[in-house]
Amino acid sequence: MCKCIKSFLLLLIFVCSQDVLSAVSHVTAHDFLDVIKKATNIFAQGDLKNNEYWLHDQAPEKLTCHYVQKIEVDSGTELAVVGDIHGNKECVDFILEDTKNEEDLCYVFLGDYIDRGENGVEVLYKLLKLKLEKGDHVILHRGNHEFKDIYSNYGFKAEVERKFSEKAKQILESIDTLFSYLPLVTFICCGRQVIMCCHGAMSKSYTPKALLQSDKKFQEITDKNVVDQLVWNDLLVEQNVHPMDTVLTSMLEVSGFYPNIDRGIGDRILPSACKRRMYDNMLDLFFRGHQNHELGVKLLDDQDISLQDWKNIVKKEDGLAYNEFYVNEYTPIITIASGTAGVNCYVRLKTDSEYDDWIVNVRERVQ
Repeated sequence: MCKCIKSFLLLLIFVCSQDVLSAVSHVTAHDFLDVIKKATNIFAQGDLKNNEYWLHDQAPEKLTCHYVQKIEVDSGTELAVVGDIHGNKECVDFILEDTKNEEDLCYVFLGDYIDRGENGVEVLYKLLKLKLEKGDHVILHRGNHEFKDIYSNYGFKAEVERKFSEKAKQILESIDTLFSYLPLVTFICCGRQVIMCCHGAMSKSYTPKALLQSDKKFQEITDKNVVDQLVWNDLLVEQNVHPMDTVLTSMLEVSGFYPNIDRGIGDRILPSACKRRMYDNMLDLFFRGHQNHELGVKLLDDQDISLQDWKNIVKKEDGLAYNEFYVNEYTPIITIASGTAGVNCYVRLKTDSEYDDWIVNVRERVQ
């Protein structure tokens, strides 16, 4: 009996110790606040301050505003594009290991770094450290989970409070300021081609033509509906269109955009409408996140505009699954869920002087 009690107590101690370990971050409050402050200063003291970089030659009164940005890269630039991570530290570790020692690589993160997963603190810490190390070679976008009303209710606030207790309030206030500096959209110009990167999808109420045709870098977004659309909009395949959607769309006179009944905010967009908006706005390629799925990366096949599972043509070796293809082989809309549903993956894009020679490489860690 005594042995049974002893064994039970040992098991109880072990279980409790695991709970304690899961509640404590390996990142100290001091270190976390330090990288948050330094990363925030990069935005606050950088190009955002310069009136000449803003459309209409006037920076917003508060730099913690909603905005989109345009950057230019040289032909041959390689991008590592990362979708939703949601607190999956293993996903970030895989990507950083797979891309180590590549000094010229440009990282593009599409938002949703926190919530749902247990390691949002560690994920955010690693990404901010990467930003401090590589500067303009790291682009961090704002997703819908980088807004206070969302991360306060989907796990991240509770995680910070659990891991940092008395410092939690200060950390959360600092993070809220940092997130307000992140762009909603980046338009990456490479020669004549333009790549759009954002968390959600196209807005029916915003066109980037004025920014793209100017020599400016930034444009403020003052319409809250546009902000919601850019971080909340979903893509919708044709066979899932409800008859009532067609009626609502006809009433709104915005073809291919349907009220997002499931989320209660933003729109659902037909791929055909998304392609049309891309053409109208001189966009050649679109990277997005937001719609989590077990496939990791979804492509739109140009023949029937149906969702295509890239793994059907995957190659595997040395614990890495990958597939290379030319951008022009598919409809240029790529949805990435990097660290959700047990998937750890990201997308690499190799640009070239000719768009037909641009190559996409989907990379996933496999067991």
